[in-house]
Formats: sequence, C-alpha cells, structure tokens
Amino acid sequence: MPYFWDEAWVYAPAVFDMYENGPSLSPNSINPELSRGHPILFHFLVVCWMSVFGTSFMATHAYSVFCAVCLIWAVYLLGTQVANKKVGFWAAAFFALQPIFISQAGFLLPEIQLGLFVILTILCYLKRKILLFILFGTAMLLTKETGVIV
Repeated sequence: MPYFWDEAWVYAPAVFDMYENGPSLSPNSINPELSRGHPILFHFLVVCWMSVFGTSFMATHAYSVFCAVCLIWAVYLLGTQVANKKVGFWAAAFFALQPIFISQAGFLLPEIQLGLFVILTILCYLKRKILLFILFGTAMLLTKETGVIV
C-alpha cells in the first residue's frame, strides 16, 4: 500500500530526508519542517532498516510489521511475568486482535514502536533489570514524547 495520512505527509518524507543524508540521531539530521520537533529515534531505526532492506513501500512497511510482531511477543512476555504462560498467550492473542492494532501494525508510524518500548520498559521494571529499564525507557522517550507518562 502507498503511504496514507500521517505517514504520507509527516513520517515518510522525514524518513526519506534522513535516508538521503545517512542515519543519524543528531537533531539537525532532518529538516525541522519535516521532523516537526519530534524525537527522531523512529526515523533513525527505519533508515537503518531501509539501508539493509531497501526503500520500497514493502520494505518500509515491513519495519512496522516487524515492530508489531515484537510488540505481540513483548505483551506475551509481560503476561507471563505478571501471571503465567496461559495469561501471556491470551493477552497477546487479544491484543493482536484489536482493530486499532491491526490497522496500525503496517503503517509507517511510531506508535507501534512506542508501544513496544513501553511494554519492554514495564517488563524490565518488573524484572528489576535496571540497565535494560534505562535503555528501553530512553528509547521510549526518544521515539515519542508521550512516553514520558510511563
């Protein structure tokens, strides 16, 4: 599918702008009019993915699908941490069947990546893995500002 709505006029142009200049976490690596002041970890990771798999619609959307699969896996791990494997399975299954998740899983948007880092941050907090908690918490904040709530 071609890019749609926010991915067409916000995220994809910013990703391709960074791709032309090479992956970078520097705030000035994307034209400010394209980044709109958002953190750029999402753009950076997509550009790294594109450097390996190409710049086609399929390749860029595959990054989002990869993050979505990782998010389902992380929800399963969180469910097993909080309760048991059965709860983890059903939590992941019900999560994967949510219409909002299904619709956004293939879009070039940072929300799925943000969700992945949120779940991994909570999981590491529960397991008392301090360094991983800091790593995923930082990645969460560098993906989108709303991660500060967690």
